[in-house]
Amino acid sequence: MKQSNTVIICTPVLGFIVFIAGISLGWFGFPALIVHEIKQGVVLVNGTEAYERWRKLPVALYFKVYIFNVTNPDDVQNGANPVVQEVGPYVYDQYREKFDVKDEGDDTLSYVQNSTFYFNKEKSGNLSEDDVVTVLNIALVGTVLKLKKLTGSSLEIDTLMTEIFHGSEKVFHTATVRDLTWDGVTVVNCTAAYQKSFQAKMVCDMLKPELPAMVTEHEPGIFKMAYFRHKNNSNDGRYRVNSGILDTRALGRIEEWEGRPNLTIWSGRFCNMINGTDSTIFPPFWSPKDKLYIFLVDACRSLYATFESETMWKGLPALRYVGGVHNLQAAEDFPLNSCFCEEIENGRPQCLKSGVLNLYNCLGVSVIISFPHFYNASPDYQHYVQGFKPNKKKHETFIDIEPVSVFKYVQGAELDDKDLTAIHRLYTVICIFTVIKWFLVAAGVLLMCVSVYMFAFRRNNGHRIMQNEHKGRIAVFYDNKAYTTKHRDIKDTLSVSTLSDVTRTDQVDIRKRWGNFSSKSPSRSEPNKVSENVGLSVSKEPNNTVTLSTVFM
Repeated sequence: MKQSNTVIICTPVLGFIVFIAGISLGWFGFPALIVHEIKQGVVLVNGTEAYERWRKLPVALYFKVYIFNVTNPDDVQNGANPVVQEVGPYVYDQYREKFDVKDEGDDTLSYVQNSTFYFNKEKSGNLSEDDVVTVLNIALVGTVLKLKKLTGSSLEIDTLMTEIFHGSEKVFHTATVRDLTWDGVTVVNCTAAYQKSFQAKMVCDMLKPELPAMVTEHEPGIFKMAYFRHKNNSNDGRYRVNSGILDTRALGRIEEWEGRPNLTIWSGRFCNMINGTDSTIFPPFWSPKDKLYIFLVDACRSLYATFESETMWKGLPALRYVGGVHNLQAAEDFPLNSCFCEEIENGRPQCLKSGVLNLYNCLGVSVIISFPHFYNASPDYQHYVQGFKPNKKKHETFIDIEPVSVFKYVQGAELDDKDLTAIHRLYTVICIFTVIKWFLVAAGVLLMCVSVYMFAFRRNNGHRIMQNEHKGRIAVFYDNKAYTTKHRDIKDTLSVSTLSDVTRTDQVDIRKRWGNFSSKSPSRSEPNKVSENVGLSVSKEPNNTVTLSTVFM
């Protein structure tokens, strides 16, 4: 009896403890442990694996170059619309490494980042850097605009163009992909200009300090232009970023670039803001409501991305972010972008339509950026040139982020096996913790339910009197079965399972007859044992019946 009572008391207590343990560990303990371990694993502390991965990216980024080859340059100069053919991608492995890293002592690190590019023949397929293409001579267009700003209309610009460009004064030029991207195409020949006129010499002297980064002096007086030469084996300025030690959510955030918290290139505060990271690192614990900001030095501005959908990447969960709708939106639709309007005419800014951004102030050359094929740009741009085929799947910029740790899976990068193994290990641990959490909760609930059942059964333990549906008989639960009895013999098994009262139509001494069960009992128990374990309360009712109730052990 005492052992039975102990079990009944201990079972609900144990169930409650297990249930609370499941709640505490599953929703508080395990998550706190995972968060702590992740924070320790991502903050930028010298000597840690995260620091070394941040300082030198362990894998190459894929830098893909697509070129629009103009197939009708002569017709364009005669007034026809350009017809272009997309060629590419020419794939380059880009390696990034940070140098001169300094701990600034205020939870920030400063550094310069070098990038190095190598042509990837395998990824480029049948394409070669020796392929010849025809493209717009952006150096010529940019120089004309620069001369207008520097000299006004006092000089004969058309004549000077012939003298300065010396054979490169055409709107289009034809060259190899290697020359256009890295080696350079001769665009300015000041050596010849010095010999032709004083005005040409003066213009060359004025242009030298104004030349954009993509135009460099290869020989005295000979200037070549290459789209990306200035980016190879060079840095893009000094950054100061948050190390995330005090605030993990600030990890990688750019605090300053080139010693300033904001830019001074654009005409308004909004356009000059520096937001986000340099794209090599992001803070952990992302949710769909978060916006992702990246500062792009090549565009002299910050861009943002918003959550689009949940996705999978090599069996791992990821959040997909796509370029924000306001990034390249026209000022008439998004007034805050008006400070990007730098084309001044009669004192009023001339703003471009949606989908493009003029980078003249940023690069010093007439370059307008857009998404590939003018995706999401004004239809006017798409209709002017034949050959553009904007497609969301192909041309939308996106970034997939593993939301916990955070690794990023971008269009131009792949994680190495070590990183993939680390992420899979993390999610295995999370899965194990989740199983343990629900097991403890379920076990606790089950134990409490069992205790309730045991308590209820304890009150009706095996000897409860049942309703007598047969005249002249009484019913009893005995050895977990219900039986009917008439006089002294146990007869047949009843189908009933519960009842608290038994009514008889004749007056008999129930206790006496019950205490004299014969050996025909299915349990083969001794008659006295039955009477010792069963208590009966007998009452006589006005209708000349006897009621048995309150039966207990």
